[in-house]
Amino acid sequence: MRDRTRNLVMAYDARRLDVADFRQIRARIHALAPDIEVFLVSSRSPAMSDVRKAAERPTLVFSPTDLRQFRPMRGKVYCGRAMKKSEQMARLAAVGVSVPRTAVLGPDTVLDPAEWGEYVLLKPTRGSESHGKAVQLMRTKRVRYIAPEDYPPGHPGRKGPMLLQQFIDTGSRPLHYRVSTLFGEVLYAYASRLIGERPPLDAPDEVLESACVATNGGERDRFFYEDEEIFALARRVYEAVPEIPLHGCDILRDVRDGRLYVIEFNPRGNTWHFSSPRGGGAESREALGGRAALVGQLGAFDVAARVLIDRTRCEAE
Repeated sequence: MRDRTRNLVMAYDARRLDVADFRQIRARIHALAPDIEVFLVSSRSPAMSDVRKAAERPTLVFSPTDLRQFRPMRGKVYCGRAMKKSEQMARLAAVGVSVPRTAVLGPDTVLDPAEWGEYVLLKPTRGSESHGKAVQLMRTKRVRYIAPEDYPPGHPGRKGPMLLQQFIDTGSRPLHYRVSTLFGEVLYAYASRLIGERPPLDAPDEVLESACVATNGGERDRFFYEDEEIFALARRVYEAVPEIPLHGCDILRDVRDGRLYVIEFNPRGNTWHFSSPRGGGAESREALGGRAALVGQLGAFDVAARVLIDRTRCEAE
């Protein structure tokens, strides 16, 4: 009788997540799909006995992050990888997903307010960008190039180019929506909103340019939400970049017309916030009520088990 068993390898980086999460998902898969054998493999120190055993049958390999030292001997591979913001925006725009107009600030950059609007955001591409540092709101007509060596010590503009982004007005208390998807299925969704108000847009230039306007740059509220329009947009993001399994989509809603924009989807896989050991992920998890609350909001581990079963049955090779 032909062996119809398929193998699923879930690779994990213990520095970025707790393998206990994957054990819980594995238990769900084994209960629902006895035709699938699940291997848990460390991406930093893979056990070669497991690597060889997994290669004995059709296999699917899944990792939220890159595979590090793990080199599968067989199977379809889905894993996270680094991707420049410019590439992210281009991939999304190519399939009609609304993204803010963006450009790298260079010596010859000239912006037309008729195209960009009256205001833009100036953001770093390296350094402290992930913590909302050095993000400035300014009038488009005031944008000027600054050479890296002319930024003050410690400014991320000394380490890499600065990025210009069309300003999307989310209200007097800047707000963004995070939705995490696995193969396009929603795992969790929460919003972050600054507690303090940004200055009114008619404020003097020096007031605008010194204000905290990034939702990850100051004290903020976080709360769960469910919004099918936002979820549908996150599914479209996955369809635009299907080779990356885990997306952490950051989405803005313009208060003037309700239009939604995607500003990034974090393809490196650092958004497995159920057990992120430190940084913004751990901070967000605790602010939302802890791991159980994040897992329980939408039944994340049940969703993960179901989608991984489907993928393994269809795509293991």
